[in-house]
Amino acid sequence: MNVIDIILIVLLTFGLIRGFIKGFIIEVASLIAIIAGIYGAIYFSHLMVGWLAGNLDWQTDNIRLLAYALTFLLIVIGILILGKLLTKFANVLALGIVNRILGGIFGVVKVALVCSTLIWFTNNWLEDDNFFTEEKQQQSVLYIPIKQIAPIVLPGIIEEVNQTTDKLFSAK
Repeated sequence: MNVIDIILIVLLTFGLIRGFIKGFIIEVASLIAIIAGIYGAIYFSHLMVGWLAGNLDWQTDNIRLLAYALTFLLIVIGILILGKLLTKFANVLALGIVNRILGGIFGVVKVALVCSTLIWFTNNWLEDDNFFTEEKQQQSVLYIPIKQIAPIVLPGIIEEVNQTTDKLFSAK
């Protein structure tokens, strides 16, 4: 074990505790809320633009930005409220402890995915190709298994980022 492992253990423990406290339903709802909020804001904020343009005397760019932000917030708040209601329902059905245990597990998985994505980004975009030396990576117990999560879970996104990065750097 080395510094990399200690950092990863602290982060994974944080995910476990946070997930246990919030519960599975809220953890999943928060993830879905952010993804749905971004998607909804991209594809449905134009509906809000029409309404805002009729009620505000602002520049078009400002109205679009406000419409995007409001659409995102409305979707996120709506999903989080639904998550809280489902959590209360789960507690009434005496599923509270199951919700918390699954929340802890999901919290660890979510933090591992975020760590893996950060490792992938730093390894691909730092000039020396690696944030941590090869020796430290090999000595670490958790680095390589966590590093491998993002390419497995997000292969399409990673390929898209690689293509975009190649285009940006080849244009220079």
